Amino acid sequence: MISEARDEALAEKAANILALEELQKSYDDLSRRHDELSARQNRLFNELRLDEGPMALRDVLPLARAWRPVIKGIGKTKRFWQRLIAV
Repeated sequence: MISEARDEALAEKAANILALEELQKSYDDLSRRHDELSARQNRLFNELRLDEGPMALRDVLPLARAWRPVIKGIGKTKRFWQRLIAV
């Protein structure tokens, strides 16, 4: 009876470790994608500097508005995974 409970606890622990590893991989991937998109966004805006770039403010603002939901969505998902892993 005790050995059955121990075996069950060990199996559950192993399953939890595997689940945690999967969560960590997902979080790392999401974090990397977020960093890549942020760098891409920064690069775009640096190329489109209002003072020196080829685009006027009226052209840049729609671009910023278009990227905002993508970056925010990834950020929200990243925070979700952080909270989930922290638990």
